Amino acid sequence: NQQQQQQLQQQLQQQQQQNQQQQNQQQNGQPKPPPQPLPPPLPTFEQDDFNGYHVLEENGFIFSGFVENGLPQGPVSMRWADKSEYHGKLDRGRLHGKGRYIFSDGSEYRGAFHRARPVNGFYVDSLGTRHKVTYDGTKYLWDGASPVTCEEMPPPPFEESRAESVAMTQCVQGLAGPNKDQDKPIVPNYDHVRDVSARLIWARPVYGDMPLWNAEECRGKIVAIVRGPRQPAPAVSYSKKIYYAQQAGAVGLVIVDWDPRGKFGVLPRMEVGPIYEGGPDLKITIPAAFVLHRFARTLQEGAIHQMAFAPVGHPAAPPGWRIGFVQCPRQESKVGLSKSKADALMAEFFEARKKERVEEEQILKEKKSKKGDGEEELLGKEWTSGHIFDSLNPLKQEASQNNLTKAMLSKITTKERAEWLSENAEAGAAIMHGIVHGAIATMTGEAMHESMVQKFAPQPAGEEKRGEEKRGE
Repeated sequence: NQQQQQQLQQQLQQQQQQNQQQQNQQQNGQPKPPPQPLPPPLPTFEQDDFNGYHVLEENGFIFSGFVENGLPQGPVSMRWADKSEYHGKLDRGRLHGKGRYIFSDGSEYRGAFHRARPVNGFYVDSLGTRHKVTYDGTKYLWDGASPVTCEEMPPPPFEESRAESVAMTQCVQGLAGPNKDQDKPIVPNYDHVRDVSARLIWARPVYGDMPLWNAEECRGKIVAIVRGPRQPAPAVSYSKKIYYAQQAGAVGLVIVDWDPRGKFGVLPRMEVGPIYEGGPDLKITIPAAFVLHRFARTLQEGAIHQMAFAPVGHPAAPPGWRIGFVQCPRQESKVGLSKSKADALMAEFFEARKKERVEEEQILKEKKSKKGDGEEELLGKEWTSGHIFDSLNPLKQEASQNNLTKAMLSKITTKERAEWLSENAEAGAAIMHGIVHGAIATMTGEAMHESMVQKFAPQPAGEEKRGEEKRGE
């Protein structure tokens, strides 16, 4: 946390210096940089029984989205009784344009639809393996549409990014929300605000105006929820959004503005107490930040993000505000080996060990007539030790065999890490054990490296004792 605060201070100072340089240039008569054109405003809509934003539930089906002349139109979220979902655009009630269809087993298709039929995009199976796919456009996904082309692709890399943010304050009821006295002075309360580092996930549905459909996936993560829906749709308070995020086990909340022309104008506030009349009480326990629409693309699902806040009174912030960043540090992509690659790696490993067995048997035949000869060569081999699987365990390998372990490990991590892991046989055994059980197929390289380092790296003096005390607690 101390390191993050120092980094945050440096970034804020750099921003201040840039602003000061621009002011000095303007005072010296240098021309101002041309202003960036504002994006066009979003189209207006009516809000009545047949138009606008609506939430409908019937027989296990949930609809959350926009309607025009009685038909679903525009961005929507839908969930069926079998827990399959769709998030994307509809045209007169049909899937059309870009969308995300999630099957009940957790696999999903992200790509283009034409008249409710998939066209081209990416299919991600339940293990996280990503495929580039195209369809002939004759069948619906739920009717068993099969791709005509399917190519396994590497996971998209995470990009290092940073989004400017404002900490959301909590207040008593009556001082927040639309049509309320926003100009009434309040005393900001940031007791819930703290720095957090965790993986990020987007809420489903995106407005977070009901219990989250992906609540099980949100536990222990930073949840991103879109502000809105926009007026004249019925308002959804920040209090309701953070309540459902906390119910899902989130450790942090990021509210993303829907308005591409939005600015930091009003200090965002959340009301403690009932989230609606007669509803459950809200007690805010996790940090919440507000970011502008232009930073939405920097929030990458599955990547580790850091929510960092400057203290109140920072010279770059308005009085009473806490500013900060939601940043995605440099890291590896979210999927390590696909199942097919893991299987191929293990097949190569077993083939190499089979060749060694043939060599060992030949050594036995040659030394058979000479008692005691060849003991050093055969030490630890399965035929002399009586344990047929010893040679498959890196713990039992000789130093001369270490190159095999290093070569195999170099295919799932960097050369430097492979060299370190090969020198720590126990760590190598844990990696190979994970491959056999398919764990590597769903573990990121970054997470694997961190877990190995934490478990096997030597600890400074005194750390081992403190670790035992923590385990005892």
